[in-house]
Amino acid sequence: MDEIDWAARATAWELAALSFRYPGPELEGAVASGEWAEAAREIAGALGLALPEGFGAGASAEGLRPEATRLFVGAPEPAVSPYEGVWRAADDGVQALLFVNPHSMEVERFMRACGLGRP
Repeated sequence: MDEIDWAARATAWELAALSFRYPGPELEGAVASGEWAEAAREIAGALGLALPEGFGAGASAEGLRPEATRLFVGAPEPAVSPYEGVWRAADDGVQALLFVNPHSMEVERFMRACGLGRP
């Protein structure tokens, strides 16, 4: 894999990280201006991926927060969980406890071993 592939992949992960955070002014501005869709098309092109016809056309920042809340926060439960531990607990047939389960703790130990962590 050459440097261009690595740079495109790193940029794709950066856009994904921005996209999956709870929507704030930065994401809302990027969506409203069309910058988010333009970046996604550019990254997809650099990676040789095709996006659907009209991708990003008519995108609006207006519904980002309510949709993010419905999907990832929800009441009483989110529509989908962004946490691996929740998915793994469901597969194991046990009650999920966020961040306090063997799978989440394994990820935390791995990240610390790689020098990544939170104070």
